[in-house]
Amino acid sequence: MIPEWLLTLAGIALCILLIPYVLGPILVFFTLRFRMPPTVVPVDPRVHPLPAEARNYLAEAYRALTAEGFELVGTMLLPDLVPNVKTLFAMYVNRPSSDMAMSAIIVAQGGVGGELKTSYVEFVRRFDDGVVVQTNNSSELSAFKRMPGEFTTKFWQVRDIRQLYGLHQLLVERFRQRGQSVNRLDTEYSGDAVRYVAKAVLEETFRDQVGTGYLAEDASGFRPSFKGAWIMAWQELWPVKGIRRWRERHRAERLLAELHTRLPDVF
Repeated sequence: MIPEWLLTLAGIALCILLIPYVLGPILVFFTLRFRMPPTVVPVDPRVHPLPAEARNYLAEAYRALTAEGFELVGTMLLPDLVPNVKTLFAMYVNRPSSDMAMSAIIVAQGGVGGELKTSYVEFVRRFDDGVVVQTNNSSELSAFKRMPGEFTTKFWQVRDIRQLYGLHQLLVERFRQRGQSVNRLDTEYSGDAVRYVAKAVLEETFRDQVGTGYLAEDASGFRPSFKGAWIMAWQELWPVKGIRRWRERHRAERLLAELHTRLPDVF
């Protein structure tokens, strides 16, 4: 027979382990907000001094992207879209292909560990039938539900921007349906990169998630729904996060093994 003290100890341990699964969704529900309209601040690196790490990363991405035919259309800062998170990024367009590209640095401030920096490059091709092909090397998983016609692939292990763009071109061929490539930056926003980011990249993304039940809209912008708070919190906890990361990495490795022999054909 199991001693009563041991059962009590096991119960206390179980309660402690379950605390994040209960408090996490509550914190997300009451604290996470996406303010609209978002604050998108244009940054001129020639005028506004940037930290050496950010300057070097953006300069390296600039050289690689312009060599592939991309044109820099703006460098911007999102200072307060999400509490305690700042995002600095450079936006590019390749007009002949209608590809958009972004090199970004995300800084999460506060917490015991201080600042956490994440940098990545993303390519996006949009089609007039609603299909969107996105290819990046970010190690961060999306908190939102994938939308119909949206194909996002994360090649965490691919740091070479030229190779990443080659993979993106191959994935565009794979996922394209009947639509034609569109350059919404020029056709809808007259080349205004700040307005494009605020409306097409941010606001539309959040509004789409209202339809999934992940977000709700209020007077100040968007916030998690009760359902969304539970999903967004739990998918960041063990073992769900580990399973999600394994699935994402396995899918990327499978695609990379399949496509790498075709990479020279796209250059």
